[in-house]
Amino acid sequence: MADRSASLRFVPDRYGVPLLLVLASFAIYGRALSYPFVLDDRLVIVDNGFLKSARAPFVFFISDFSRGTTYGPGYFRPLMMASFWAQGGLVGWSPGWFHAVNIVLHGLAAWALFLTARALGASRAGALFGGLLFLVFPPAQESVGSVVGRCDVLAALFLLLGWRSQILWESGTSGDDPPPGAARAAVTVGLLGLVAMLGKESGAIFPALVVLTPFALPAARGRWRAPGRLAIVVAGALALAVYLALRHAAVGGLILPPEALEHAQNPVARLSQPQRTYAALYGVGRLLLALFTPARLSVPFEPAPPHPFPPGGILDPGVLLPAAALLTLATAPLLLIRRRSALALPAALLFLGLLPGSNLIVRTSIFVAERFLYLPFAGVALAAAFGWDAAAARLRGSAQRLGTVRLGAAALIVLCAFLAWTRVGEWRSEEAIARRWIELSPSSTIGWNHLGTASVEKGDLAEARHAFEASLAIDPDNAAVLSRLGDVLVRLGQWDEAERRLERAIVLDASNPATRINLARASLQTGDKETALTEARAAYELSAGNPAARRLLATALFENGLYADAAREFSALVQNDPASPQIRHSLILSLYKDDRLDEAARAAEEAAVRLPDEPLFILWRARLAARRGRTAEAIDLLAAARRVRAPVDQWLREVDDLKPLRGDPRARGVAASP
Repeated sequence: MADRSASLRFVPDRYGVPLLLVLASFAIYGRALSYPFVLDDRLVIVDNGFLKSARAPFVFFISDFSRGTTYGPGYFRPLMMASFWAQGGLVGWSPGWFHAVNIVLHGLAAWALFLTARALGASRAGALFGGLLFLVFPPAQESVGSVVGRCDVLAALFLLLGWRSQILWESGTSGDDPPPGAARAAVTVGLLGLVAMLGKESGAIFPALVVLTPFALPAARGRWRAPGRLAIVVAGALALAVYLALRHAAVGGLILPPEALEHAQNPVARLSQPQRTYAALYGVGRLLLALFTPARLSVPFEPAPPHPFPPGGILDPGVLLPAAALLTLATAPLLLIRRRSALALPAALLFLGLLPGSNLIVRTSIFVAERFLYLPFAGVALAAAFGWDAAAARLRGSAQRLGTVRLGAAALIVLCAFLAWTRVGEWRSEEAIARRWIELSPSSTIGWNHLGTASVEKGDLAEARHAFEASLAIDPDNAAVLSRLGDVLVRLGQWDEAERRLERAIVLDASNPATRINLARASLQTGDKETALTEARAAYELSAGNPAARRLLATALFENGLYADAAREFSALVQNDPASPQIRHSLILSLYKDDRLDEAARAAEEAAVRLPDEPLFILWRARLAARRGRTAEAIDLLAAARRVRAPVDQWLREVDDLKPLRGDPRARGVAASP
């Protein structure tokens, strides 16, 4: 009878709870199923030819995450990339499927937390509360709503499963089954720990958890299990060694290389000590505020040069309070272990999970992000599971008070679920994400730059101009932003302002051909033909294979009266784009201006054959025939043009080469014909 009862309890844990959590995950985050790929998703998936052309998933385990993308080197997320490759091959590359997998994985991560809480001794109700709290944690929306946030979910999922395997072995029980063998436990712990690290770098805290666990579990005291414990610790260390070896082969080390940090969106990377540590502590404080309160993660003050940091000096509360909080979190696991508290391991996971994104040990690519809270909140959720049990035990004799506590817990779940449901909507578009970024850090240029780019893509040039100007108000010497603003001003026809911005951009970075192309365009419009030619030549030298640069060079040569050189460039452009009537017209006009009438006539004939529906080239043939004294041929061509309803009478009035034909009765007859 006992076996049957245990079996009935096992079924909900193994099947009912994960189904409930996955369904709840869809209820909260399901709106993301209709969202497109945005920001990093596009770089990593949409525009990544290497991802789609790889023949086997194993290549991602020896490749830099940036392979096939425009990311800088130093990122290593092979498990996520392999999952993208497999998913794309199985169900296609639609964004809805990628969002769906993220939602499922988040539900499974909540289930893994439930199982870990149960292994640590929490009741089923307490563990379910912890799993639900983890599921609805509002900042988790960044890891779930962003497709590339999958790395956070994978790391947490497998870390919790691997850790649970060790806890079960240490506790000497697995439900009513006999304790697993040490060898099997060591293999399971090592493999799952390695998979967690291959999910994301934050999984590298796993061996530290493995070392702490035997000291923190009250159930394991009094048992001499040193060989098994040693095997599990060695397995965790071996997993770390394998991960580091793979990472070294793929990217060359554990930390981001200088060339990646140089272009990172993290101001800490550009600070020297001790300001770097102060800024990191300030960031930790902002993370802790978002971790323990409903407040949105924000950075009111950007710790970037040349601003003094910390603004209040070494005793600034924005640095001292986070330092004190971090010291408390560091010592809490040790104190709780001495007290044999069930909260020791949740506290350890909270502290260790904070470290990878703190900028205190290694510098990250961005300063702060809500996804940095995904793993440490697992420690908070585990503590909440034991908090539920403690409240239930203390209030067992008072049904009313216990009911009030349970109602409060339910209200907390509902509130967090609503916040998560609301916040995941920010991933519906790049514009929405950019506006959230501005809210997160108004003194940073990141959000303004993304908003400007998104506004350009949707055609709102006025908003794009405002966004880029706001970015330059913060960082006036950003050459890339000056170039983007110049491009917007060119599109708006603000030629003088475009020239001013683009000239400054070139002073700061003379190697950007797009900047020089736009400056040449603006200079042509303002009448500065010499500057236009200089910039067009520089742009072409920087990108000889760029058709836009070559076309602009040809145009600038023409405007400067260098018709022979212009004709040469337009002729080359015709070879690359023979179906363009504009380029063929420019070639003919250049030859005409250079008084190479026979060559112009041949070019016009070739264009008329290639593009028979373009009356422009019949006009050119007639014009050139008249210019060369071939009146009969010119009138015959005008008659052919009239048959296709070309405005022959208008040509005879307005085109200088054709005006003399107005006295010819045959030409008048052609013009008057219906």
